[in-house]
Amino acid sequence: ICMVFLETGIFSLVRGGDFLVTGGLGLAKQLNVNTMVVGLTIIAFSTSSPELAFNIFAASGDHGAITIGNIFGSNIANLALVLGIGALVHNRVLKKKNNKMPVEYTKITSEFLKREGSWLLGSTLGISIITVLILIYGNVPGPWYKTINFNVFTGVILFLCFLIFFWHILGRHKKNKKCQSKRIDDYDDCSLSKAVFLLIGGFVLLIFGGKAAEIGAVVGARIFQISDMFIGVTIVALGTSL
Repeated sequence: ICMVFLETGIFSLVRGGDFLVTGGLGLAKQLNVNTMVVGLTIIAFSTSSPELAFNIFAASGDHGAITIGNIFGSNIANLALVLGIGALVHNRVLKKKNNKMPVEYTKITSEFLKREGSWLLGSTLGISIITVLILIYGNVPGPWYKTINFNVFTGVILFLCFLIFFWHILGRHKKNKKCQSKRIDDYDDCSLSKAVFLLIGGFVLLIFGGKAAEIGAVVGARIFQISDMFIGVTIVALGTSL
């Protein structure tokens, strides 16, 4: 039964994220939104929504170990597995098309890597430092705001960092006219009403899938007598990254 819950939950999370991507891109096409902004906001949020939905249910159910495991495992999968496969597929497509696509659609500029890569590097180093401090000095008895841990205080700081990043993305790329939405042609047939329907359906699937996957993961960990962290960093992380 736990495997049925887990598989159903992960499938619903994946489909929900897929609906959000399709609906988000369709909405962006209708509103003529900058493609760079679409990639860094709508697609980034939508493809991270399975992790978010699962972690909200897991954390609210007092299963923090699964939450941390899923976050760490999913980010490793995104950086290594997803980026690696994406690069292989992209290069294969370019060879088939004999590099006839415009350079601005195929080349990742050093300016982009320097600008957005610095945010990735900074956030990764920041989380790594926090994790090391927690491992060394964490769980010391005292008020929550003085305890080094993944608590409310740490969460607020991280969320503020995210808002600053989001403000940076919108502010910088609003002025960039080089990347207007000319490559969202695949979504021409996605009407505004269909895009909204897909967005709503995606959120519903995420809520259902998040709860079902949490139940399956927790029950499975208990039955097989393995840690919540292991379940989160392997099965759930890979499933929500698919």
